[in-house]
Amino acid sequence: MYRKMNLGQIGASLLVVVLTTQTGSIAEAGHSDDWHWSSRSTSFLEQPGDKTEASESASKPQADEADNDPLASFDAVISGRTWARFTFDAEMDGDGNGDFGVQRYAIQGSVVQTVFDQSRLTFHTGYELNHFSFEGANKLVPGTNDPFTDVHVAHLGARLLTPIDDEWGWGVLGSAQFSGESSADFSDSVTGMGAAITTYRPNEEFNWVFGLSVSTQLEDDVLVLPIIDVNWNFSDDWNLKAGMLGGTRRHGIMMERTFASGHLLQFGIGYRTDRFRLEDNSVSRSRVVQDTSIPVFADYRMKVNDNLEVAFEGGIIVYQEFTVENQTGDNKRTFESDPTPFFGFSAHFTF
Repeated sequence: MYRKMNLGQIGASLLVVVLTTQTGSIAEAGHSDDWHWSSRSTSFLEQPGDKTEASESASKPQADEADNDPLASFDAVISGRTWARFTFDAEMDGDGNGDFGVQRYAIQGSVVQTVFDQSRLTFHTGYELNHFSFEGANKLVPGTNDPFTDVHVAHLGARLLTPIDDEWGWGVLGSAQFSGESSADFSDSVTGMGAAITTYRPNEEFNWVFGLSVSTQLEDDVLVLPIIDVNWNFSDDWNLKAGMLGGTRRHGIMMERTFASGHLLQFGIGYRTDRFRLEDNSVSRSRVVQDTSIPVFADYRMKVNDNLEVAFEGGIIVYQEFTVENQTGDNKRTFESDPTPFFGFSAHFTF
């Protein structure tokens, strides 16, 4: 069983969701035809905190509204997401490696604004708290049975998306992120990312994003990766998604089933990796940890009203691995854990 989870903590998490979503209302979402991705599925272009309908509502202003001023029509849309996820205890492979559980809490948001008649400028930010509870884990970081507890991840970024014609568009993205324990050295715990993308939507059923991203890493080489993100609405009720699974910090493949009520069932497999820095003390010594996991998941999303969507999620972490390095990224040691179940919930709002 999961040791650290109790009714008080679950209730507090639900309260965070409720308080965050009591934010007022907006008009009905805008026009999905203005942009090059599906109105039914979250795409790579959506950073955490965005909502598909909210993104689409930043539609092209009329010429008389713009009146030669790219910011004349301030039709900004604000959206956000908050979620919590609880992982049951998992045993670390090998004798004397102990076991651990994880609680993850996050709040994310974005502001979308139409600029230059038809381009869309988005600012996004977010914070995630990862609370680890270890027992008997005396080999991850020598000298302690509790190698790390609260890991903070905070990001700030922006992107600009511009349509070229009815099928093609382009965009640029950039962000900075802090990943580390509370007392980790700030300047040594910050990374950055930049990307250039092209969007293509040949018809109403299929759209994709491709491009190139360049990211710095904590005590590792600069990472250059291709970007490929696909949405395929192959029937009225079914959609296939591959790429960034928005709002979850996962990449993966996912199927979606839309019901007549507007509710949505999603299931798939994902991949998530985080690198963070430990505290600078005599035990942790500013080590770098890479946390990699592969979840198989399903979630059910319900649209409460035009402004609020809630979701419940469950699944199994089929693979999890910790790689512990020294403060310069050398002397790597890897620890794997057994599969373990998890569950969570989220709320997505727009106003």
